[in-house]
Amino acid sequence: MIPKTIIRYVISSIFLFIFQVVYHQFSHGVVSPALRYIWIVPIVGLIIWIVVASVNHSKLSFLYHAGIVILINGFILQGILEIAGSDSPYIVFYFIVSFLCIIVALARILVKKTPERRNV
Repeated sequence: MIPKTIIRYVISSIFLFIFQVVYHQFSHGVVSPALRYIWIVPIVGLIIWIVVASVNHSKLSFLYHAGIVILINGFILQGILEIAGSDSPYIVFYFIVSFLCIIVALARILVKKTPERRNV
């Protein structure tokens, strides 16, 4: 049986691929690398998830998946603004927050808490 996480990441990757193809059809010949390759982000996120799950035998927290979603939203917004010929200084915050979420989620798995001993 295929885990639901794999199905969700594959479906989101397919949806993002179709989204970028349709968006570029109506962009009057203007292309954006951030939007053209957005469908690769869920695939890379899925590969990292599979590697961590197979090595550590534990699943990544919700924070990891939220970081991937925030990263995808940042790339979509950046791509749409590039095609529109505009820019925003706030897009960098999407990337900062997403990488922080991903790093914290990965660090939580690497750092195991040891139970504290009480002296009675």
